[in-house]
Amino acid sequence: MDQSSPAVSAARAFRVVHLALIVGLLLLAVVLVLVRQTIRFQLFPSGVAAPAFALAAFALLFVAATMLRRKVPTRRFEQTAETYWNSVETRAGAIVLWAVAQGAGLIGTIGFFLTANPLPLGVTLLALGALVAFRPSRLESDDSPGR
Repeated sequence: MDQSSPAVSAARAFRVVHLALIVGLLLLAVVLVLVRQTIRFQLFPSGVAAPAFALAAFALLFVAATMLRRKVPTRRFEQTAETYWNSVETRAGAIVLWAVAQGAGLIGTIGFFLTANPLPLGVTLLALGALVAFRPSRLESDDSPGR
């Protein structure tokens, strides 16, 4: 007997993926901050490295907010959320946008861990804010940031 699993809604699947990206980045940041509290020595010189990590992470966030956000199409009035998320342009644009924003957060978190300087961690907080701002429900509407 062939039992097929019920089809998962594309809109729901992308909401789960987006939430997983946020939770994963947040968990990594919390764990590395806690580990950093137990390690009292610097793994990397903070003077030049911390600003470099922060600048690299901020540059990725800037690219995500300015250039990549425009690649995600706005949902048309007649489109349902399901048809919007089934569109290849929407899926590809959203995944790249979220991946770059999360990458900025990862660079900031690792920069903090290696240098013990809070500057890159501040960019991680900005990356988390960008991921929240670019959530699926916000991408579906016309009032999303970067438009």
